[in-house]
Amino acid sequence: MTHDVGILVSRYILRDCLLGKCPYESFALYDRFARREGLRAVFFSLEDIAFDDLSVRAHIRKGPGCYQVRRIPLPTVIHNRVRPILRDAQRRFFRLRVLPYTQLFNANNRMDKWQMYRCLKNDPVLVPHLPETAWLSTETTMSFLKKHGSIYIKPTNKSLAIGLLRLDPLKHEEKWVASTPRRDREVVYSQPELKAYVRRLSREGKIIVQQPIFLSRVDERPVDLRVAVQRDRQGKWQVSGIVARVGPSNGISTNVAVGGRAVPLSSVSSQFGGSTALPELKEQIERIVLRAAERLSEKMPGLADLGFDVGVDQKGHLWIIEVNGRDLRITFRQAKEWEDWKETFAKPMEYAGRLLRQQPHVQPSKPTVAWLTSGSLPVTPDGGGSVETCVREILPHLAETHQVYLIGKSVRTEHALHVACRTDQPQRYLKEAIGHLRRLRPQVIHIDNRPAFVRQVRVACPHTPITLYLHSKTYAKPPMMDKDSLRESIRLSDRVMTNSNFMAHWLDRLFPRLADKVTVVPLGVNLERFPPIGDPDVLRQRIERRQDMGLENKKVILYVGRVIEQKGLGYLLRALPTIRQKHPDTALVIVGSSRYGRHVETSYAKEIQKQIHSLKEGVHWISHVPHTEVPRYYQMADILVTPSIGHEAFCLVNVEGMATGLPVVSVKTGGIPEVVENGVSGVLVTKDYLAKRLARACIDLFDHPQKMKELSLAARKRVETHYRWELVAERFRDVYQQLMQTTVNATG
Repeated sequence: MTHDVGILVSRYILRDCLLGKCPYESFALYDRFARREGLRAVFFSLEDIAFDDLSVRAHIRKGPGCYQVRRIPLPTVIHNRVRPILRDAQRRFFRLRVLPYTQLFNANNRMDKWQMYRCLKNDPVLVPHLPETAWLSTETTMSFLKKHGSIYIKPTNKSLAIGLLRLDPLKHEEKWVASTPRRDREVVYSQPELKAYVRRLSREGKIIVQQPIFLSRVDERPVDLRVAVQRDRQGKWQVSGIVARVGPSNGISTNVAVGGRAVPLSSVSSQFGGSTALPELKEQIERIVLRAAERLSEKMPGLADLGFDVGVDQKGHLWIIEVNGRDLRITFRQAKEWEDWKETFAKPMEYAGRLLRQQPHVQPSKPTVAWLTSGSLPVTPDGGGSVETCVREILPHLAETHQVYLIGKSVRTEHALHVACRTDQPQRYLKEAIGHLRRLRPQVIHIDNRPAFVRQVRVACPHTPITLYLHSKTYAKPPMMDKDSLRESIRLSDRVMTNSNFMAHWLDRLFPRLADKVTVVPLGVNLERFPPIGDPDVLRQRIERRQDMGLENKKVILYVGRVIEQKGLGYLLRALPTIRQKHPDTALVIVGSSRYGRHVETSYAKEIQKQIHSLKEGVHWISHVPHTEVPRYYQMADILVTPSIGHEAFCLVNVEGMATGLPVVSVKTGGIPEVVENGVSGVLVTKDYLAKRLARACIDLFDHPQKMKELSLAARKRVETHYRWELVAERFRDVYQQLMQTTVNATG
């Protein structure tokens, strides 16, 4: 499978390269060396990127000198060759830099001269090769002039000798001459005039003063060296080429932009000060610049392509004058150093190949699964509902054998590659998520509880197996989906997993011809996070928690779940007075809010609040508790009641309560009877006269402590045997393995 490496250039350079008019970028060389690494080079500008679906309008080689335009997934490794200036371009560039699993190497290619100096001056080996540098001020200017005679004044963030000045003293006068690189303007300043000029200049900000370097000269023309330093396929810094630059006569800069010209190093090396032979000179240069590149990359990760300006003074001493984060390479071409010119294109493609090989989706050490969450709630340690809890708990076990890409609204877990989408709008979320799927190329796509996603994912990834995991009917029936759309989603899925037989039978009744696609995979519980109340440590915490809430010597009924009508909390509140008639010391603790992660004063929540107020005392409502804190409330309770009146597909709360060793009182509806065995691990009642039946069940348990104990032990044992997240992950692995093997057989 060929992978793309992106070459990001400005739209003007893109246009010129396609016309064959760019003097320093060569699409043909990028393409040649990318193919040598087994890659395909694709060329584009910032304006070509569509962030809504993570695609790009790219130019791709069709033949010699011929390129076609195609919209493709945005490459995950990109060689940056732009310096965005306009605000919109900077905004787009920032979005590109922060995309997950996307490596934009050489993103920070505007090397600040002051930042570079501060980084390198801490290295004792490099300090002798750095011209003394300070922020511009009247004090530093006069001090440097007194110490060095002449000085350079430079903007810290400009290149091509823009803004460069040199101050030289006039003999026998307290005056100085300010010269520009082209010698097209010279101004003589007296000391007061110079101080005023420097004060004015320093107010512009980001300007440094630097000691002069008396460069070796050829026919009164200053000479320095451009050294290309790049990372190779091992990720190590290497010198790709060295070329000399000869400035204009009596000039103060050698830059090609101000009249300099590039020549082979061998043609001028004999003119350098000192007596160092050319091989020894090259060795010294390489030693210094490679060490400097290492130091810079320690402070600025992502650097991979640097251009050092190195001076050789009239005594043969080497100086690092500047470092460029985007070597334009024009000097090698101008000097006709063709091998070095080609090498400056080869090295970035070698390094791109290395970065791609290191990305988990390119050469995965484990089978890859992209887990597409609903995008409506965050998947974080404390966020989301039962669906997100399922994701969070399965991942640590699944990650032992699979590389998981977790796609969601907000994701934070150490067991998967995080892929966060930026929008809450379902269609925009899905569009961006599909963009990630096309870039990551997983071996299996897992869609969580959103059957409506399947069709668009299938169109985008026609050959990738898709599993759909249904947690409830909510998103599989009107108004979310009609029957025909659901049928199509199941048909396009390779496997449909449900969390209960109840859900599987419902699908079977609707679509009997598709029944062979359905597999039941029940949810689980973290037994370490939900230890039984019989443990000594838990028992101690239970006593302390009950004391904190004023529940000593109370019989505590616990409700955990959202405060919505389908969960039936109102029936439990109506049952409470009856329970108190027999057991006056009964208290009710409610843990939950009207919305996931937050409480909203809905009409139903207001009704519940009125019921609580009418009971006067003995009801504690904790509206929102992070999931990591929920076990504390289970541990302080005596009975868990889940009075659901809707068709609960599973009811994860029951399993958590059973793991804690609580007798469960619940309703014979949906998938609940599959989890809670009536009379064995809990008590199930019918929905008719629900308040009375809940009251009768709770009274009976409080009346028979031994029965409560037997139910408690049986509940914990049932969970240990059937409902552990390790078992859930194992069933997921089996499904994924079968789908991957089927795909291999089909393509083989």
